[in-house]
Amino acid sequence: MPDLEYSSGFEEEKGADYTVPQDLVGQWRRFGDHGVAYVIKRIENDKEATIEVFGTQEVLTYPIAKLLADPIAECLP
Repeated sequence: MPDLEYSSGFEEEKGADYTVPQDLVGQWRRFGDHGVAYVIKRIENDKEATIEVFGTQEVLTYPIAKLLADPIAECLP
């Protein structure tokens, strides 16, 4: 019998390649595997996005390369 892998549907491959960065807007991600969650508010240019940190409402400019390496947040907080 083949091995089956369970998926909740929220997982995403780290470092996934996106052709349309605007598709990232609205996604919730975490700083690393156990870090604080943040939402992607807008794409500023081909290298940076504006994010808002959950809980503190800090608004930051964050490199797109780094947010693509961060995992999608499966739950909040």
